[in-house]
Amino acid sequence: MNNRLLGFTAVGSLAACALAWVAYPGPARSAAKGQGNEARDIASPVVFQSQWNGVTTVEEREEFTSRVPPLQGFLPPEHELPESPSVALGRKLFKHDAVQQRLIVPEVGTTAGLNLLGLGATFPGYSICPLCFPPDTNAAVGATQVVETVNLSYQVFDKTTGAAVGSPVALTSLFATSQTSCGGTNEGPPGFSAYQADPIVKYDQLDSMWVITFIAANRSNNKTGPIVVRRPFRQCIAVSFTADATSPYRGYIYDLSDACASPSTAGCFNDYDKLSVWSDAFYGTWNEFIDGAGLDGVTACAFMKPAPFLAVCFLSIKPEWSLLPSDLDGGAGVAGSTQPPPTGSPNYLVGTLNGINSFNLFKFHVDFRTPGDSTLTGPTPITVAPYSEPDLYAIPQPGTGGIPLLASLGDRLMFRNAYRNFVGKTNQGHEALVISHTIESVNNGNTPCGEHSTHSDSGTVRWYEIRNFGLVGSGAPVVFQQGTFTPTSDCRWTPSIGMDKEGDIALGYSITNGNTGGISPSVRYTGRTPSDPLGTMESEATIVTGSGFQPYSVDRWGDYSSMAIDPTDDCTFWYAQEYTNSTASLNWFTRLASFHFTPQCGP
Repeated sequence: MNNRLLGFTAVGSLAACALAWVAYPGPARSAAKGQGNEARDIASPVVFQSQWNGVTTVEEREEFTSRVPPLQGFLPPEHELPESPSVALGRKLFKHDAVQQRLIVPEVGTTAGLNLLGLGATFPGYSICPLCFPPDTNAAVGATQVVETVNLSYQVFDKTTGAAVGSPVALTSLFATSQTSCGGTNEGPPGFSAYQADPIVKYDQLDSMWVITFIAANRSNNKTGPIVVRRPFRQCIAVSFTADATSPYRGYIYDLSDACASPSTAGCFNDYDKLSVWSDAFYGTWNEFIDGAGLDGVTACAFMKPAPFLAVCFLSIKPEWSLLPSDLDGGAGVAGSTQPPPTGSPNYLVGTLNGINSFNLFKFHVDFRTPGDSTLTGPTPITVAPYSEPDLYAIPQPGTGGIPLLASLGDRLMFRNAYRNFVGKTNQGHEALVISHTIESVNNGNTPCGEHSTHSDSGTVRWYEIRNFGLVGSGAPVVFQQGTFTPTSDCRWTPSIGMDKEGDIALGYSITNGNTGGISPSVRYTGRTPSDPLGTMESEATIVTGSGFQPYSVDRWGDYSSMAIDPTDDCTFWYAQEYTNSTASLNWFTRLASFHFTPQCGP
């Protein structure tokens, strides 16, 4: 029997995590809770404190006053792309896609803006580190700037001219004085090195500030055999003092080594973090892994803002995988823009792990004054058109006979879970979430992704608009529209989606195929306006055409991309994605491109 179908109203463990100014020897637990490694009462809160709260610029360094907790255990194996638990749910069942788009429409009606070379192999001042694959491409747009993050740097651009503002900045420099893995200091034994990954940058349009976050741990330096990763497992968060991304930042470091319901001595590894902006907090999610036991569910945290020194968390939401928190677009008071979420709105977490034709929706309400009154309710199922999940590695490349196959990441929803509140707009009155992911390509029986493809389940992109989930309406979520975009037999994967203030939707993705002389991994996008037939996208446009392919030594791709919205006009989309420009290991490139719909939105 599938217990997921029964539903429940409270899941996981609730934890409040606070940063302290004073020295602190390690994670504290209430005396009423057990010490050590026994399973916790999932209905009770647990308090964690992290080790550092400091200004992170050279001009305003503060002394690091705390000590890290004792080293314990290890977490093998190598930090690889894990198989999701959805495999056990038997998802490979559907060879017919009921919402595959068959309508031929004109080219997407957008006006192109800037098209910039992002961080990558040839970007001045940046070099790809040996473990910096995939790049984890992400970008956000602020008042005057665009900021891109990759492993392991960030770069500021002038959003009007496209000029780079200064040189690439190492993410660890934001925490250089912390003496932790966030700042590049090994906290493991001799022979280990500090390890960082999965950067995310967001611009908070409500508070006019930037937030950059990434995970950090300690890894062995062995050349052969499994790579060992050891605690403490940290989440590193830096927020800017102003709307200028080059202004000073203050750093906040959380030790999440015990942020799961069933911790072991080795600790819980917080992997694949995702962060969103909401009206009352920053919301983050992680997949939690335990040595010897695998996935322990998803941990979701609400970080107080504008200064995230306190976090309220639900631990080990099981058996979820890669939940996405809702990420606010609009709400900054721009003329004609949409509103912030209604007062009292929870954050809406969505994930795919509910069988083969349904998503799960959770509602996270945080109470920072009384953390024990915070709630996480769900899951509420959202029925979608059935689909099949592609293999973990399923994307062929040209000239290689389909080998190596690139990672599809089709086992999860792709960043972002973009939110809009259209209440008050003319002829509107609803809230909307738009999300996307990679699914198996059916393609009307044609050979998917090129003649050299050896997998019948190579990828294509599916997208959704969900309504009626929040405080506006009945709260029973429905899929307002959905579609699978497969205009040709090429592979499309690692999408990201967004919606502007007029309800126009943009969907960006990678594209390739396995034909001899076929498309190398490139970047394209499509989109739609509210006047288009439901479930359809207009014909795609090219951002950059790649060349070459990734060789055998590198089969990871992504792990994500980002479709962001300029908060100053609430019309201009900025898409950031990876592509290839030559055949070589550790030789990835990224692109940032802007565009807007005309005449529906923008000049």
